[in-house]
Amino acid sequence: AELFHHIFPGEAVYQLLTDQGNNIYTSNFHKIKFKKDKIPEISSYLDFGTLKKEYPNIHVNSFAKDTGHCIYLGAKGNLLKYNLKSRSYTKVPLPYKNINEIPFPIYCDDKNDIWMGYKGFLVKFDPASGKFSKFDFPSPQSLYDYDFLQQIYQDGKVLWLGTTNGLYSFDRFKGQMQSSYAHDHKNKVSLSNNYILSLSNDFNHPGNYLWVGTKGGGLNRLDKKTGQFSRFDTKSGLPNNVIYGILTDTGGKLWLSTNKGISRFDPVKNSFQNFNVDDGLQSNEFNRYAFAKTADGLLFFGGMNGITYFDPQDIKPLGPSAVVFTEFRLFNKPVIPSDTNSILKTDLNSTKELRLNYDDNVLTFQFAAMDYRKPGNIRYRYMMKGFDKDYIYAGMAREATYSNLDPGEYHFKVQANYGTPAWGDKYTSLKLIIIPPWYKTWWFYVLSIMTTIALFYGLHLFRLAQLNKVNNLRNRIARDLHDELGSSLSTIAIYSKIVQQQNSKTSFDREPLLLKITNNATEMMESMSDIVWNIYHKNDAFESILSRMREHAYELFEAKGYTLRFNHEEGLLKRKMSMEKRRDFYLIYKEAVNNVAKYANGHNVWINVTLENNIISLVVADDGKGFDPLLKTGGNGLSNMAYRAKSLNGELNIVSAPNKGTRIELKF
Repeated sequence: AELFHHIFPGEAVYQLLTDQGNNIYTSNFHKIKFKKDKIPEISSYLDFGTLKKEYPNIHVNSFAKDTGHCIYLGAKGNLLKYNLKSRSYTKVPLPYKNINEIPFPIYCDDKNDIWMGYKGFLVKFDPASGKFSKFDFPSPQSLYDYDFLQQIYQDGKVLWLGTTNGLYSFDRFKGQMQSSYAHDHKNKVSLSNNYILSLSNDFNHPGNYLWVGTKGGGLNRLDKKTGQFSRFDTKSGLPNNVIYGILTDTGGKLWLSTNKGISRFDPVKNSFQNFNVDDGLQSNEFNRYAFAKTADGLLFFGGMNGITYFDPQDIKPLGPSAVVFTEFRLFNKPVIPSDTNSILKTDLNSTKELRLNYDDNVLTFQFAAMDYRKPGNIRYRYMMKGFDKDYIYAGMAREATYSNLDPGEYHFKVQANYGTPAWGDKYTSLKLIIIPPWYKTWWFYVLSIMTTIALFYGLHLFRLAQLNKVNNLRNRIARDLHDELGSSLSTIAIYSKIVQQQNSKTSFDREPLLLKITNNATEMMESMSDIVWNIYHKNDAFESILSRMREHAYELFEAKGYTLRFNHEEGLLKRKMSMEKRRDFYLIYKEAVNNVAKYANGHNVWINVTLENNIISLVVADDGKGFDPLLKTGGNGLSNMAYRAKSLNGELNIVSAPNKGTRIELKF
């Protein structure tokens, strides 16, 4: 159904008046009468052609109607009083000889007194007495001519006067100007613009607030008690900052005619809803003074293409429109369902869930409202739930682009409406899943946690092993000190005590005991040297081992008169050996060469250290008297060598026979 009604197309309408009933009078001399069915009856209330012949200088810019049957029009230097019943004219000259202008604007108050602007003055005409009164404005007038006064509005005993130089209040009973208001660029609560076109009391609080429409400053609300103004303009939602007319409906909302259509303003929510020619208005451009309200609440606004009238209760906002997806793009390239390897298997509107890889990180959704009632007024908002904290208002833009979304689950939602504050509950949505890279998946996190736990546990075990290794080293050093040094010290102590006890006897031969003490002390020094050498970390290098082996052999066999042949491979010099292995290896070697020096009674010794297939081989051979390996000996030397070879995970072979020398080979 048509909500905004249009009459008199093609006619420019400059002023509208209403009487106490439901009759509207236009500046084109049309009378519009409404019955209960809201169907207009149009007639002519004045023959302008005949009037023009009699008064050729008449120009209907403004007119007024009293509570009776008279209409007042302006002509140069005169008022024309027209009786609607008798259709007769009465000429009323203005008694100001030095002024010859058209009275403008003309206004009739509730006492049927006629008020008008005349040049730069406010003039009152009392029809009962036929007298005129003239009043000055208190502040300097602007450079405008006859239309300095733009609007007259009755508010009880006060007339509000809107001019081109601010707002004035006038006590019509006392005939005095009361207060004035003007724009002050330093004061944000002053009038926004001095050029005033329209005035209206607030419907719900007429004693507190006055609404002021300006030419270029938008809408103002005057607090009558404080004298402060609140401002509303295009930034607040107005379609235009020129307010030609202000009318209120029974709900307290303001209807404003502008240069860009009509706007409905809610003073409670401070929100605007705008209407234009697409909604059925006569045009987007309206005129000053061309606004009126009937007793039944119909609102009329006149403009350059006739009159728009409507019942405010019939104007309800269009409901939110359904939205569909029109395109989906990755890296600004459209994704087509029919393409090979496309991530879309069906149309996007039929897709419930869209799965993307983490590197598909620039995506664009394009959408449109499925409504063609007011395509130019549709507004959009959207939100990526899980990323956006609130809706993003896109205005008329029909696409949304996101980049670098983190892996996870999202819901893209989009809504459309016609610029109203209410968006409703209807929206179009799409579930979006960004697949994470392998290193951000749950199983990788679990594996990483388990690996970390295992690593820390391994480090803990390693630390325990190192502590155990240190403890074993301490125990071994203590054992070596006890084994190597303890017995020698005990022997020295015993021999020393014997010497001390027998020293007084002249027949006691002390030399053998002193020699034994000396030999034991020497052995202790050698054992201590071996222990210190073994635990020093720099001796882990095989080069250091070979050097000590050679040094010990030369010192030992040189004193015995042996010819020593010591050979080793160069590849061994770069190898290292742990302290435990080094100790066992060196003690096997030392036991072998010591046995040669003590028991072999030979002339030549051959010592070879080689490396083959990562296996170290030690060979100690002599040309001495040899022995039978099957016969038991009195010492523990050979058994100790076998035990240490086993500790090295090695193999010890002893080849010997009486008078054929001995060959000892260790491989590990």
